[in-house]
Amino acid sequence: MQLSFSLEYKPKLGTKTDFRIGIVGAGSIVEAAHLPAYRKAAFSVVGICDINADKARRLAERFGIPRVYNDLAEMLADPRVEIVDIAVPPWAQPTIANSTLVFSRYESRGTHFASIRKFVTTQAECVFQQAPEKTARHNSGAVATRCQRTG
Repeated sequence: MQLSFSLEYKPKLGTKTDFRIGIVGAGSIVEAAHLPAYRKAAFSVVGICDINADKARRLAERFGIPRVYNDLAEMLADPRVEIVDIAVPPWAQPTIANSTLVFSRYESRGTHFASIRKFVTTQAECVFQQAPEKTARHNSGAVATRCQRTG
């Protein structure tokens, strides 16, 4: 008898894989992980913004990203951006996520966002995040909020 140890551990992609991604943040995690992974998966990064515009420009040049936005509002106003990758420290994420959800609802575009770090750092922030999330789910599709106690 031969045993098979083949595990399907990689995420399965849906049928649509040509989402257009805008990245908020140009730090080392974006350079070392996000952009190489997007390139390997042949995902389309259409733009990037960071409070350090020079850093964003350098990454854009290195990875062939066509647009460097001056700020989050400019990125959200670009209809090419379908997913906002929030790659900033946890304390800055709620504001960016809320802005994305509110803009998405206002524009009826259904823009999604992704964040790999802890989304909130306190229980109060978790409660604050749940109200906009429920409104956004109703108006623009599924949005997930993960609340994790950190202290």
